[in-house]
Amino acid sequence: MVIFNKMSTGNKSASKGNNNRAPSNKGASSQAKPASTSTAAKTAAPSTQSTASAAPTNSAPAASTSAAGSSAAPKARQPRQKKSVVKGISKKIQKRQGRPTAYESQVAQALYDVQSRGEGFAALKDLHITAAKEYEVGSGKQATVLFVPVPQLKKFRAIQSKLVQELEKSAAFRDRQIFIVANRTILKAPTKKNRISQQKRPRSRTATAVHEAVLDDLVFPSEIVGKSVRVKLDNSRVIKVQLDPKDRERSKNKTEAYSRLYKRLTGKVAVFEFPAYSLADLQGHLAAEKASRSANK
Repeated sequence: MVIFNKMSTGNKSASKGNNNRAPSNKGASSQAKPASTSTAAKTAAPSTQSTASAAPTNSAPAASTSAAGSSAAPKARQPRQKKSVVKGISKKIQKRQGRPTAYESQVAQALYDVQSRGEGFAALKDLHITAAKEYEVGSGKQATVLFVPVPQLKKFRAIQSKLVQELEKSAAFRDRQIFIVANRTILKAPTKKNRISQQKRPRSRTATAVHEAVLDDLVFPSEIVGKSVRVKLDNSRVIKVQLDPKDRERSKNKTEAYSRLYKRLTGKVAVFEFPAYSLADLQGHLAAEKASRSANK
């Protein structure tokens, strides 16, 4: 009986040992499964990487073909101007200081285009402007003033009528009035501080002479037949300018522009009007009076 009990106790202990080992096997199997899944994942990862890496290789030819297709398509190139043309345009405007603005470059281009036509504009080859400015002359209209050197003013006036007609056809002067004014310089009156001993200030450099010359430039080719200054009670002055009546049809739409531009350029107020008689009628009337007086003597 005793032996049987020991054996039973031994069997119990053996069964306990087996029970104790069984969980360890289960744990080992449970640990082995994640290991197998992790290894499967590791083995699967390179395959995904390889497919991912293979994808760009498949897309690269598509990109290259698209690039080849875009390069094969012809592009519209803007024609380049010749160096001689660019040089000729740059000679049409010569500023004293700074570079020409975008609008001044357009004006220089228009002058060069007119010169290249060769229809009586051979004199324009040796001429240039110093500046070009835009001004508002009322009623939503714009005017362009071309400033030219004083020595070249006489040559500009010889072709001014034809030149203005040709320039109005270009895009830079569309629906604009064009005026040509000499670029004159005003010298200050000599004082004790700025007196120059070498040369006396010429009459043509005074403010009065320059403002009168600007008035003649604005109304050209019309002629001024009369001028008067009206002084108001507040000491303000208004210049009344009488133009030749024979130019009424040509200049009647520019009188407001004359006043606006003269105000902007000189700071003085001027009113332009046409008298009832013309300069030729006045000269004929004066000649008739002179003849009658000589006959009476």
